[in-house]
Amino acid sequence: MELRNKIARDITWILLSWSAWFVPILVIVYVAFKIMGGEVEINQQNIDQVTFFTFAYHPSKIFMLVIGIIHVSGFLPFFAKQGVTRRDYFFGSGISSVLVSLMLMISAGFVTLVENILFPVIETEFIISAEAPWYLTATVFTLNLLVYFMAGWLIGAGFYRFGGIGGMLYIAIAIVMVLFSSMFWEGEEKHPLNCPFGLSNLRDLPPSVSLMGTFLLIAVMLWIVRATTRSVRIKMK
Repeated sequence: MELRNKIARDITWILLSWSAWFVPILVIVYVAFKIMGGEVEINQQNIDQVTFFTFAYHPSKIFMLVIGIIHVSGFLPFFAKQGVTRRDYFFGSGISSVLVSLMLMISAGFVTLVENILFPVIETEFIISAEAPWYLTATVFTLNLLVYFMAGWLIGAGFYRFGGIGGMLYIAIAIVMVLFSSMFWEGEEKHPLNCPFGLSNLRDLPPSVSLMGTFLLIAVMLWIVRATTRSVRIKMK
């Protein structure tokens, strides 16, 4: 357990050091868009009605997807050289992904708090809805970052073990997982594929059901990653 915690700490510090560049850059872009004002729209919403929390949501998901994709090739060989087992790497990485997702959410929330104190926004675009309590919005933000990390981790594991052809299959699986996660929380107008699948009403499910569905998706992706990396040959450089 101590070894897994150490691995989690090490990976978390590395990923947070990347986040230390990502978040300030995001703030700079956000401020630049605010200065431009009505000339910029985010998700069909004028930038003047978008808080940093909402603005950071989608770029943060992409950030987590990218670090998930490079996670296996970037960290597994390194830890294997130090004598760390694949199992300890898996659990340590899982813990770190939760911590990084939480820290990104907290960072976005802190910047938004400062923003609202300095420049209150009357009409705001929300991640879920205006009626959703803050803790549910924060939970959805964090969980969706985690989903995107897991999707990237899934893709990275597939390519690391099976190469190009097998990796493409893992991309397809990751897309399906992300699509389901998005349909739990985001509006139908943003996901035109919902209707052909007959799943356009998923967003109308109670939050508790959507949360359980999201946790299930994360659990399935974790199982696939573990099954893929359990006996994977380590490619030493």
